[in-house]
Amino acid sequence: MKLENELIGPLYGVRLLMSLPLSNPPGSMRQALPGRSELIKCGRDFPRVAAGYEVVMAHYHEVVQNTTNIIEKLVTGELTIEQVRKQFVEAMATSPGGPHDGQPEG
Repeated sequence: MKLENELIGPLYGVRLLMSLPLSNPPGSMRQALPGRSELIKCGRDFPRVAAGYEVVMAHYHEVVQNTTNIIEKLVTGELTIEQVRKQFVEAMATSPGGPHDGQPEG
C-alpha cells in the first residue's frame, strides 16, 4: 500500500509520523511532517538532513516506548516516583546530550 510505504524512512527504515501537535497539551493545531518522498527529495541535495531526521524519529519512538514502559511500571507498582526520578537524574548526568555534553562545567 502506498500510504504504508510513505510512512517508512528511505535510509534507515524508521517509522515516520504524519504530524505532531504544536502545543502541549495537544490542541487542534498540528504540524505536518515530511514523508518518504519528501525525505528522498531532500536527501538528494542534503543527505545529512534526511538521515538526521530519521535518527531523530528513531529517538522519538524510543522515548515514547520508554515513557510508556515507565508509566506501566508506575501503575502496577513495579516502580516508585522516587526510583524514576533517581534513574532519570543518573541517566541525564551520564548520557550524550546530557546537561554537560561537550560543555565545560561551571
